[in-house]
Amino acid sequence: MRTVAEWMTRDPVCVTAGALLSDVARHMTQRRIRHVPVVADGAPIGMVTDDQVARAGSLVGSPPGLWLASAGAPATARETMEACAAVRADTPMDDALRLMRSGHDALVVVDDERRVVGVVTEHDAVRYAYTVVPAGQRIESLRPVGVLSVPPDATVAAALLRMTEHGVRHLCLVGDSGLCGVVSLTLLRGIEPSRSHLTVDEARVAGPVWSLPADATLDDAVSLMVTHHVGAVPLIDAGRRPVRVVTRSDVIESVIASLEEEGLFEAVTPSGSWG
Repeated sequence: MRTVAEWMTRDPVCVTAGALLSDVARHMTQRRIRHVPVVADGAPIGMVTDDQVARAGSLVGSPPGLWLASAGAPATARETMEACAAVRADTPMDDALRLMRSGHDALVVVDDERRVVGVVTEHDAVRYAYTVVPAGQRIESLRPVGVLSVPPDATVAAALLRMTEHGVRHLCLVGDSGLCGVVSLTLLRGIEPSRSHLTVDEARVAGPVWSLPADATLDDAVSLMVTHHVGAVPLIDAGRRPVRVVTRSDVIESVIASLEEEGLFEAVTPSGSWG
């Protein structure tokens, strides 16, 4: 049985309830993380996410260091944190995935004294999925989703608005020659408000465009996610037009569905929920 201990991210950054969101934002930026557990005497009492931090303000400067707070926004982790679910290190990884599907995109891992020893993120979940996704599984078996895109000359502000309206973290950039990039919510939120007039193409970091042909299998997509640490993989047709996007959430959902079909799930009992 594969357990959380094998896949979790150990010794995560944690903060106390009185921590300033500006400091939480710096931790997230410096370590490229999306979740920070909030603790009291080492035990979890909540979680701060990058979504909450972004609504409260943004870091500006080069390198980013000055906190620009939004009007009327909360200032501390206590005012912002949400409830978090916790599991123990010996929890089966399959059960952890099902908890994640129930509304937690990250789990806190605690020891016998309920002290935080790790976190399980969507990236950790995809690394695990890489070992259990059946070879050759068709992506058509996943729930159908439309492709959300913007042209390369769309402004950062317009792209952020589109993401917010549709509740997504990635957009395809599609130009005259087809797919020319993918931008993430994390990237766009890291751009200073004073530069939101830039086009997405000007703001993004140039690099390889990771994609797969439309007939790719799910294990192909998972392999690409793990190898290149990307959260979304576009599938493109012969004209390089994206026909769908496979996300980490899709992968988690697929693993859970397969296990449920095989009758391998028992009732999931989290170690606790705080917040």
